[in-house]
Amino acid sequence: MNTIKKLTSLIELSRIKNIALDKKLVTRGEPFVTDILPVDFFSGSGYSLDTLSDEALLETAVLLAKEVDNPVTAAIRRYADELIIESEDELTDFVFFPKEGGQGTLNDVVYRGGTLDFIKKFVTVPVEISDRATELSRAGKSCVYFSKGKKLLGIISITDTIKKDMADTLGQLKEKKLRSVMLANDTDPTSGATARMAGVDEVRFFDDEDSKKTVIKELSSQGRTAYLRNNGLLICKNGAQFNENADADFEFTDATQVMDVFRQSKAVCSILILSLCIAIAFVVLSILLKSAVVSIVGALLLLANTLRILLIKENKEKID
Repeated sequence: MNTIKKLTSLIELSRIKNIALDKKLVTRGEPFVTDILPVDFFSGSGYSLDTLSDEALLETAVLLAKEVDNPVTAAIRRYADELIIESEDELTDFVFFPKEGGQGTLNDVVYRGGTLDFIKKFVTVPVEISDRATELSRAGKSCVYFSKGKKLLGIISITDTIKKDMADTLGQLKEKKLRSVMLANDTDPTSGATARMAGVDEVRFFDDEDSKKTVIKELSSQGRTAYLRNNGLLICKNGAQFNENADADFEFTDATQVMDVFRQSKAVCSILILSLCIAIAFVVLSILLKSAVVSIVGALLLLANTLRILLIKENKEKID
């Protein structure tokens, strides 16, 4: 059951425009490989079939995955382990380009892996391959292109399982005209696909905890923002320094309960508005009629209406 700490926070919550949340709230956090597509899978790709295979593609992917630790490379390593694909070779002169890809050298040959824009700088990517990757991306999969020297080897797609209850919650937030913003580390290339699958409105990237605070501060300056975590909701004050570990304004046992908090906020605000209307109406009536009885009745109605706040429980009173 929710614990409502501050009535003022409930009122402030009714004016929230943005909900910021970490990617870990949206997914199960276990990305996995879904498709291995070497270029010889595509007709007319222009490459010789006798030199390209799933194994060649995977071996290159494993070589590069050794050098970077992120959800995509972890998924590739797990997949290769299951197929008992190992490589004792090590790349030299490895360079990682955030949000793009990485490259390293082995036996004077440059191996690369990354986004379409990154790979296109070095090799030709047939349209049918990029079109296929676009289809996979629309299905919520993140595609990584791999090349060896001047040859494109193919693409590997990775996805993560979206928490259905969280996707439903994001849909409800959207219905309430609330904009969801997923916060993701900029070394995680699956974030865009995850956001599309979950129905997130926007993805904001950060490098470390300090840049994450800056991102949330920027959001709060653009519109009232609340930070959603698994055990509560924290209202971000405009211009104030964000502290992820601060006590939550609203506590709950699961992030999907956030909609109950918004329903409570709307109910409380409606009650307070009605109380204000009752007070004004009976003040005017008591002055016009000069009657103490009218004042007493007004006071009783005001008290009764205000006490309804105490009766608001989790998901019991909804004013939509």
